[in-house]
Amino acid sequence: MYKESELDSLIICKKCHTLHETISIEHGELATCSECDTILYSCDKQLVTKGLALSIASLSLLFIANFFKLVKIDFLGSEQHITILQTILRLYEKGFWFVGTMSGLLIFVFPFMIVLIHMTFFFLLYTKQAPYLTYRILIMLGHILPWHMSNIFLVSILIALVKLIGYVSIEMGIAFFALLGFVVIDLYIVRIMPMHTLWSNYNNIYANKNSMPKFHNRPLLRCPLCDATNYDKGKNTKCRRCNAGVYTYRHFKNERSLAFLITAIIAYIPANIYPMLITKNFGSETSSTIMGGIMLLWEQGSIPIAGIVFFASIFVPIAKFIIIAYLLVNARYPKEELSNKTKKNMFYLAEIVGPWSMIDVFVVAILASLIHLQSVQIIAGEAATAFALSVFFTLLAAQNFDIGSIEKKRINYE
Repeated sequence: MYKESELDSLIICKKCHTLHETISIEHGELATCSECDTILYSCDKQLVTKGLALSIASLSLLFIANFFKLVKIDFLGSEQHITILQTILRLYEKGFWFVGTMSGLLIFVFPFMIVLIHMTFFFLLYTKQAPYLTYRILIMLGHILPWHMSNIFLVSILIALVKLIGYVSIEMGIAFFALLGFVVIDLYIVRIMPMHTLWSNYNNIYANKNSMPKFHNRPLLRCPLCDATNYDKGKNTKCRRCNAGVYTYRHFKNERSLAFLITAIIAYIPANIYPMLITKNFGSETSSTIMGGIMLLWEQGSIPIAGIVFFASIFVPIAKFIIIAYLLVNARYPKEELSNKTKKNMFYLAEIVGPWSMIDVFVVAILASLIHLQSVQIIAGEAATAFALSVFFTLLAAQNFDIGSIEKKRINYE
């Protein structure tokens, strides 16, 4: 049994849900889960100053990446260049409102919000001011962090340019290298400064002295938003730190996940039937579906790129449909075919690779913005909207799946 005032010294692994007591570690060391080796927390005495410096650098790079020239092409003397913002606006001009809005949020709005939140958070920690504002922006960060896809957009640029090799001359702009630098720094920040580490630093600086020393003999639960350890107080349990809903098992969450999954599957059908890209070349018009584009890349000898597009656009969506459907059925009609650990690993794998399906949507957006010449134009097809809808609802299906339904049992830690 633990006092509520002692819960901050406990941490539950987000992957295998093993309970650990936090231990003192030296500067530069990592603490990992005893069961699955997942990194739980780290010690960095310069975390605040390092985080502030990296955030300022990220903001500078992100500004350059979004508003300066990303790529320039030359086709028979006709030049065309784009910025990230132009790529998004071009989708609106062509009537692809949903794809434009989704792309704008994932590669423009959310990245800027995350960088600004990181910078504000570390500045407030450094000055030890405005604890409530720090608390609120950390909660906001936890909500939008999974929707940040600048790294996927970077890979999409490379794939789009590979498709153009041999047809146009290509010149990379300063924004491309700024985006590359931003993605590297961003991945580094996410790795060394996960949400638990940020919340731990918040607690250390704005220490809460009002925890009640009351004993409980109840299960302990991990908050899905801030990773805090909480006592299970029933179906209306709120996180003691960020006030998010915390629960072991909730019935209607899986029903929502099923509804989103069915919607995603329905949208995926026209995404594969209708054209993804339409090319207008000197008066003639050709169109290609997702599979048609993959076959064209294969025939042109771009086998690695064809493999990446096939993996992101065909394999990943179908695999994610199957995994989420299997877990939903198994939660309703439990069978012992696979261990709970294997089922959880399947879910986390689907959750990690799922966003990469956006590659095809980003590639279409880049090509449609870049190839906009008098003699040649590339236009996004109807499948682009359907595919973006499918990816969006698949992500919602995964986020709404109740991981606690895999076990359906409560464990007391005493």
